[in-house]
Amino acid sequence: MSKREIILQEAVKMAEEIGIQSVTRNPLALRVGCANGAVSYHFETMENLRDEIVRTAVESENLIVIARALGEGHPLAQEASDELKQRALATLA
Repeated sequence: MSKREIILQEAVKMAEEIGIQSVTRNPLALRVGCANGAVSYHFETMENLRDEIVRTAVESENLIVIARALGEGHPLAQEASDELKQRALATLA
C-alpha cells in the first residue's frame, strides 16, 4: 500500500469518527506517522483530501462518512445516488 493510500485510509477513519471538516493535516499526519508535508505532497490541499475522502466513501459505500458529508453539505456527497444517500441518512436515525 502506498503512502498516499495509507493517508487516505486513515483520513476516512478519522472522518467516520469526527467528520470530514474536522480532518486536519497535523492530527492526520501524527496518526499516520508522517510529516505534515507528506499529506500536502499527496493531496496538495485539505479540500482535495476531503474530496478524496468523500469519493472513497461513496465508492466503498461507507454510510457513516457519507451521512457526515451530507450533514456538512459536501457537494460530492450530494451527487451520490438517492438510494445511497437514504441508506446513509438512515444510519443517523
